[in-house]
Amino acid sequence: MKKQLLCMLLALALLCALLPAAALAAPVGLVKLSVDVPMAGQTPSEVAPAVIAGDVHVYAYDWRCDGEKLSNYFDKFELGKTYTLVIVLSSSGEFSAQSTATYINELGTANEIIDAHSIRLRRDFTVTGVMLNDLDVTLPPATAGTKLSKVAEYGVIEGTEGAVVQAIFWRLNGEEQRVNTFFKAGETYEAFVRLYALDGYRFADPLRVRVNGETPYEIVSTGEYATFRLEVTSTAQAKTADAVNATVDAPKTGETPAESAGIFGGGGFGMVNSSDTVPWDYYRNGLAWYDETAQAPLRFDEAFQGGHSYSVSLHFKLYDGYEWPEPSLHRINGKAPASVDAQGDRLTLRYTFPALPEAKTLTSIKIQTPPVRTEYLVGELFDKTGMVVLAVYSDGSEEAVTGYTLSPAGALSESDKAVTVSYSDGTVTVTETTPIAVTAPKKTLVSIAVTTPPAKTQYTAGQSFDPAGMVVTATYSDQSTAAVTGYTVTGAALAESDGFVTVSYTEGTVTVTALQPVTVQAKEEKTDGEKKDGEKTDPKKANPFADVNETDDYYDAVIWAYYAEPQVTNGITATQFGPNSTVTRGQAATFLWRAMGCPEPKSSVSKFEDVQDPNYYYYKAVLWAVEQGIAKGTDETHFTPEQTCSTAHIVTFLYRTMGIGADGWYEVAEAWAQGAGLLKGMSAAVAPGVDCPRAGVVQLLYRALGA
Repeated sequence: MKKQLLCMLLALALLCALLPAAALAAPVGLVKLSVDVPMAGQTPSEVAPAVIAGDVHVYAYDWRCDGEKLSNYFDKFELGKTYTLVIVLSSSGEFSAQSTATYINELGTANEIIDAHSIRLRRDFTVTGVMLNDLDVTLPPATAGTKLSKVAEYGVIEGTEGAVVQAIFWRLNGEEQRVNTFFKAGETYEAFVRLYALDGYRFADPLRVRVNGETPYEIVSTGEYATFRLEVTSTAQAKTADAVNATVDAPKTGETPAESAGIFGGGGFGMVNSSDTVPWDYYRNGLAWYDETAQAPLRFDEAFQGGHSYSVSLHFKLYDGYEWPEPSLHRINGKAPASVDAQGDRLTLRYTFPALPEAKTLTSIKIQTPPVRTEYLVGELFDKTGMVVLAVYSDGSEEAVTGYTLSPAGALSESDKAVTVSYSDGTVTVTETTPIAVTAPKKTLVSIAVTTPPAKTQYTAGQSFDPAGMVVTATYSDQSTAAVTGYTVTGAALAESDGFVTVSYTEGTVTVTALQPVTVQAKEEKTDGEKKDGEKTDPKKANPFADVNETDDYYDAVIWAYYAEPQVTNGITATQFGPNSTVTRGQAATFLWRAMGCPEPKSSVSKFEDVQDPNYYYYKAVLWAVEQGIAKGTDETHFTPEQTCSTAHIVTFLYRTMGIGADGWYEVAEAWAQGAGLLKGMSAAVAPGVDCPRAGVVQLLYRALGA
C-alpha cells in the first residue's frame, strides 16, 4: 500500500514539472483607477472607483477621517479637512511588490499586498471649495396688505450662486405669523432668516451679512447654514384696491345656480368664501342667490323657474392696507350692480338678472313635409326620407325634430293605412300620422321544375310518355312555390334518339318549360345481321383506346363520346383515354356544350379575365354555359377554367343543362340524378371534395343525353 502511494506522489510531481509556464497565474502590472474628488458639502459617492487600466476588480472601498469610516447618507465632506480613500482590489492574476504599480487619478499610491490575489490602496484628499465671507441679501419691502412669505423666493442673495434664502419666519409682538397672512399697516415685524450653502460652498465664521444695506443681528454660521434676525416695519399708508370686475353665469330655466364668480384683477381684496350665519345651501364661495319673484332665498340645488326674476349678491373683504375705490366703479357682467354696500373692510354687491321667459311646453307635432314615398308593397319597410317633423310648443314656437319613433317599425301589411309618428321631450309624448298605401305584390310565373320524376322513365321506341307519378312545381316572383297539373308534354311517340321530354306550363301570358330525362330503346327485332342480346356497341366503331376495355361499365359512354357528332371528347393521347384523370371546369363546360350540339353563344365577349382567347377550345363553351345559367364564375371577373371539377360540380352542371330546376346546389341535383338512374353503379360519391374522373363525366353525359 505504501509503495503504491509513493508511486502516485512521484507521478504527480513529474506531472507538475511538465506543466508549461503559461498555466501559472500571470503577474499584475500597471493598475490605474479614477475617483471623484471630494467637494465641501457633498456626501461620499456611492459610485465605485473606475478601473482605467489593469485586470483587476474593485472588491471594496470607503472614505475615512481620523480613522473613522464615513456614511454615504449622513456624513458630508468639510472644507479644508483631509480624508483617506481606502480601496481593496482583487484579480485572477498575481500581485507582487516587484511587478505591481498602482495609481489613483494619475498619482502613484501606497499599496499593501494582502495576498497573491488582493491588494489594498490608500490615498489622501484635502477637501476644497469656496468660502463665503461677505453676503448682500435683498428682501422686498413689507408693504401693508401684501402677504408674508416663508419661501426661499422671497429673498435674493446678490453676487453669488453658492447660497440661497431657504426660509423666513415672521413674528409680531412675539407671536409667530401664519403663512400667507398680510402685513398690517405700521407694525414692526421680526424676521428670522435662514440661508443654505450649496455643494462646494461654505459660510465663513465669522460671516458678514448686509440686508437691504443694513446689518442684521444674531448672525450665526455653521458652515452649511447661516441665520440672522432683523426688524421690518410695514408701510402705514393704505392703498386703493381694484374695482370689482366680476362675471356670473346668467340663470337658465331648469338649471341650478352658479356656485362661483369670475374675478378679473382683484388686487387688494378677496371673496368671503364662507359665512358664519348663512347655511351652505344658500351661500357658497362668496355668492348668494335670491328669487325676486317668490321673495325667498334660493338654494344651490334648486332649479331656476321660467317667469321668475333672480338676483345674486357677491361678498368681498379688503386685505390689510387697502381701502375700497369709488362705488360707481364696480361692475358685474359689465354693468353697474343694483346696489353697493361697503361697510368697513366688507363689500356686498347685488346684481339683478332679467326675468326668465315663461317655460314652454310641448303641445303637439305636425308633419310639415310628407315623406317622398307613400306607396308600398306588403313586406316592405316605411321610408322616412324627405319627411320633416315639427314640434309645436305652448308659446307658439315650432322646432324641427328628428328623435321620433315610427309605428309600425317592421314590415308593412295591407291593413296599414298610416304610419304613426311619436315624439317625447322627456315629459310629454305627442303623436301624428302620415298616410300610406300598402298593396300585395302581383306574383308572376317564373319557372317550373320536375320535383318528383315519373314512375316510368324507360321506354321502347314508339311508346308514349307516361306522366304518372310526376310532380311539377311552379316558382313565382314572390318566391312562393306550388304544384301544378295543367302542363303539357311534347311528343306523341318517343324515338330512340329522345333523351328527354319537354314539360310546358302556361299561366296568363307566361309559358315556361322543364326537361324530364327518359331512356328510349329500339324495338327488339331479332333478324339476322343485326345486334344480338348482350351487344351494346356497333362493331364498326372500333375502340381506339388501350386503357378502355369492353368489360368496363363506362365503355359504351367512352365510345359514344368519341364518335358523337360533334365529338364530345377524344383521348388524352391518341391511344389513351385517361378514364381516371381529372376534369377541369373548362373541360366540363366544353363536354356539355359539345353534347348539346355546340350551340352558338349570344355574346362573343367574355367578362372573365382568365377566359380571353377566342381561339381557345373552351372559349365559346364557357360563354354559352354562363349565359344558360349552367355555370358561374368563381368570382365576378374569373371563371378559373383550370380548376379541377368535383362530382358535385358535374352533377349540378348536368342538372342545370337539363333544365330540371334552377334552385339548390348539388344536393338537389344529386336527388334528381339518383331518381333518373344516372348514378347507378358509379363508385365515386357526389360531394364537393370528390374529384370527378373523365370516365365518370362521359358516363353521366351518356346516360342523360346519349343513351
